[in-house]
Amino acid sequence: MSELLEAPELVWTNGMSRSVLEVSLESIPTEFEGQWLNVVRDFIAEWVRRNSFTGEATIWMWEAIGANLIGRHTSTPAPGSSEFIIQFGLPEKFIRDLELTLQTVLDGHAAVTEVLTAQEDERWAPIFHVQDGLVWSEDDPGEWVPWQGRDQVQHEDDAPLAPEELNIDVSIDPRSRTAGTMTHSGSVRRDPAKIQNMMCLVRETFATGAERDRIGAINEMARALGFKRTGSRIRSQLDNALRMAVRRGIIANERGMLCISARTIEHYDRDFLKDQFIASLQGRQWIERDEAIRGLARWIGFSRTGSTIDQVSRSIINGLIREGRLESDGGNLRRV
Repeated sequence: MSELLEAPELVWTNGMSRSVLEVSLESIPTEFEGQWLNVVRDFIAEWVRRNSFTGEATIWMWEAIGANLIGRHTSTPAPGSSEFIIQFGLPEKFIRDLELTLQTVLDGHAAVTEVLTAQEDERWAPIFHVQDGLVWSEDDPGEWVPWQGRDQVQHEDDAPLAPEELNIDVSIDPRSRTAGTMTHSGSVRRDPAKIQNMMCLVRETFATGAERDRIGAINEMARALGFKRTGSRIRSQLDNALRMAVRRGIIANERGMLCISARTIEHYDRDFLKDQFIASLQGRQWIERDEAIRGLARWIGFSRTGSTIDQVSRSIINGLIREGRLESDGGNLRRV
């Protein structure tokens, strides 16, 4: 069996009506943030095997602001970031079967919400390709590797990496602001410093102000980290980092394209900075004022704490103290 598929002929048919499966990224269970495509991949592999499918097919995805799931679930009250999935080459029944699986796994935050007439657009990204009875995912531009569920064929760059090798976090709970790096045993080792390093890398990647699609940004960040190939595990972790950067206001998602949100700290809304300062503090332990200022800078991706950041941060701190959200003791601070 070939371990590499080079430049496969991806399946797309202009003018064909396709059911669109929407996944609301804002509300899916925390354990699936940045990981839910693994569920899709496993489902495709099992569906192809169970139905003895021997043809060729391609599954495509587009990220954009979605409003179709509003009202279908109590935790989706407003438009938010969604992924839209369509496919060519498989029976239409496939997308309905996938819908049922994702509705169960993602706590109802997925549904077929519309039917579209397909027109080629570069914002549709191929995420999986079916050929020779296998499911393939793109490892490097033009190079696809097979997936066989738990028996996935691994390449050196796609093998499990020690946290020190990758230097990024893969297990973030935005609701509790708990951060840790998953070890091979599944335990969580907290390392906020590595997360802040990744936020600085995201800001550096987008510093020119140019827009990037998610795949391009992930590939660029992987190269900056020294990886010659962007394996599926690396891609998933970097995708997590991008989503975290959006939540922290480092970058913005504009109609599926990513761009810098604020080039300097002065460009941020003051109330937003107050919220981010509180979020950057770990627990209620006392912290030196200067260290807290450096922590805020790293939290929103600034690798250096210059005079402007220092001045704005001290003003933010004084405002939070007046509002009763911080308390001070000499040169130390803590959350109330």
